[in-house]
Amino acid sequence: MKKILGGLALAICAVHFPASANTIYLTRHAEKSATGTDPVLTAEGQVRATNIAATLKDARVKHVYSTAYQRTQQTAQPLATYLNLPVTAYDPSQLAAFAQQLRALPDNALVVGHSDTTPDLIRQLGGDPGSAIAETEFDRLYQVTFAADGAVTTTLLHSLPSSLNLPCASVSLNQSSLTATAGNWLYFTINVPECANTLNVNMSGGSGDGDLYVRVGAQPTANDYACRPYKNGNTESCALSNPQAGTWHIGIRSYTTFSGVSLNASAVQ
Repeated sequence: MKKILGGLALAICAVHFPASANTIYLTRHAEKSATGTDPVLTAEGQVRATNIAATLKDARVKHVYSTAYQRTQQTAQPLATYLNLPVTAYDPSQLAAFAQQLRALPDNALVVGHSDTTPDLIRQLGGDPGSAIAETEFDRLYQVTFAADGAVTTTLLHSLPSSLNLPCASVSLNQSSLTATAGNWLYFTINVPECANTLNVNMSGGSGDGDLYVRVGAQPTANDYACRPYKNGNTESCALSNPQAGTWHIGIRSYTTFSGVSLNASAVQ
């Protein structure tokens, strides 16, 4: 039997810690930097991670799990440090086996994952994660409890946000001396924050002929893109107003062999 309840962790004292023999707390990593292939937490994310630790410090957590990425490890670390526990890595591609491991624990645990793996793991545990987690949503804290009769109850809490009011950080991507032979692609990404009003992508310089493509959420193709300037040579640009927050993919397709090309992109408020 499954049950899902709604709750809001407006204060630490408002969180109910059940006497169940096994309770698993699950959350997505906190706010992350908009750059890099393995981004770290932002200042806001670090505060949220600390708030998660404060919320769960009395929840009788005996195990702390995280994927191997910096953003998840840094979200898990404050609670692990407070409780003097290690952060144990798990494989997000093996969620069914990991769920069995969690169900077999005699103790409570915190599991830090991602916007896609966290709901999947809750389902593997027999719980109900509710609606999909948005790319800009970082506050869900799930409490999955297992009763003696086999019933699984999913309670949706919310971690406290940062009290910081930091200005929107500009994000940039700069590549130079790019080279590709005819018919091949080069791909790059830039993570656009929610506060960005404009995304500018510029290609210039070098010899040959490269074609610029820009797309959100997936690599562009010759037939699927958000911007494609259609110009000869290597001087092409895309300016997108109010871009969707998330990962934007930039592709340069070599119409003819090119070399010495520069690529610059920026997301600004």
